[in-house]
Amino acid sequence: MPRLEGLERIGLAKRIGEIDLKIGRLKAIERPLWRFERFQLAAEVASAGFSAGNRMKISIRGENIIDVGVRSKTESNGPYRGLYVVATHEGKTRLDKMYDLFGSRKAAGRLTKDLESLPFGTLVVIAAEDETSINFTKSAAEAMKTIGVLTDLRGKFRWSFLCIGMRGLQSGEAVEKAGPKAVEFP
Repeated sequence: MPRLEGLERIGLAKRIGEIDLKIGRLKAIERPLWRFERFQLAAEVASAGFSAGNRMKISIRGENIIDVGVRSKTESNGPYRGLYVVATHEGKTRLDKMYDLFGSRKAAGRLTKDLESLPFGTLVVIAAEDETSINFTKSAAEAMKTIGVLTDLRGKFRWSFLCIGMRGLQSGEAVEKAGPKAVEFP
């Protein structure tokens, strides 16, 4: 076996370190991923933006967390417009909150802070209702990526959106559906 000198040895050590980090990450997410897969089977989520029916529903293991039914277009949505987020970690509810991204410029900041504070492995379900894009920010989009979301809601006026994610997933690994028409999972 050839002997490595100087920079070659440093380069090899760095590469081995990178591989060790990747193996460590895989071991660290193995158990949470198993929980994430089971959680997907237990979740029912529906979303309809204002133009697609104006409703949202999140149920986990048959228990309704929120079910905001269809209202007429002249009826006030009150506190139910924007993104509803439910997050659970190790059997404890971490978030159960509505972020009014239509009526509050501060809602995206609160959403960002709350998502970034979740522990690794936290299971997250999000459903949109009415309008989410007006006050949705780049930092909120970046925070959503930390739970596996790929869709950036900026500029998606009155879109429907749902996701089932987990803190620590890579962007695009969450279950998500979005678009101008109503969406549901499963």
